[in-house]
Amino acid sequence: DTLTIEPDEQRFTVVWRAHITLRQSIHEMDMLIVGKPSPGWEHARMVDKPYVAMTDLNAFGRQYEQMRLEQERSEQTGESDEFGG
Repeated sequence: DTLTIEPDEQRFTVVWRAHITLRQSIHEMDMLIVGKPSPGWEHARMVDKPYVAMTDLNAFGRQYEQMRLEQERSEQTGESDEFGG
């Protein structure tokens, strides 16, 4: 088990061993949570909604607005996009 801290890169890496029984393949596991998730995250997961932490809210809003503008442009030009527009 290893913890690597790279302060110049503002990054850390954790490697550890775990044991989990899978029926078919690794693709059965779609998520791994380290630590206790917040109540907001748990609620969003239960109702199948995206979770955005308050600290990431501005970035999420900018990304959403950019996607919306791109979709509007493609609708105006009659092009199709990944959203089916």
